[in-house]
Amino acid sequence: MATQEFYIRASNETDARGPFTLEQLSSLVDAGQVTPETLYYDTLSEQWVPIDADPEVKAALFPEKRRLRLRARDARRTTSAVVS
Repeated sequence: MATQEFYIRASNETDARGPFTLEQLSSLVDAGQVTPETLYYDTLSEQWVPIDADPEVKAALFPEKRRLRLRARDARRTTSAVVS
């Protein structure tokens, strides 16, 4: 299976950049150069679509961050410690 290539551009741009692999796009996300609103060329529909519009691409580039929660048991342990 060939690696999928992505061409991207901002909605206010006419010139595309690419091709990029998903890994390269992920690096551009980390650098703040690609956002969910960035357009990419969808070869199936032959249209420019925002990354937001494709759940698979969006999930690959912008995974939901899990919230860290402090468990009540852990909180009690730290507050019940007595300092002499």
